Amino acid sequence: MTAHTPPSSCPTCGAILDAATGIKDMAVAHHLEPKPGDRTVCYQCGGLAIFDKRLMLRRPTSAERREMLRKPEIVAMHNKARKN
Repeated sequence: MTAHTPPSSCPTCGAILDAATGIKDMAVAHHLEPKPGDRTVCYQCGGLAIFDKRLMLRRPTSAERREMLRKPEIVAMHNKARKN
């Protein structure tokens, strides 16, 4: 499922993103709209990001990044986008 979000810049590449698509076993897959704290991957560059309280994207902290990279589904999306 895809949900529209406020336009926000990827904190890695600057691409303007205005939608999020849920994936299996991820928080965004259990509700239509992302919520603050949900994790995401930029489809342009594979950059990791977190939705803030206004649903704008921010760079994850080092701890958040490590936690995200322990999830196989995030690593797969991260690697796929980086190859494009």
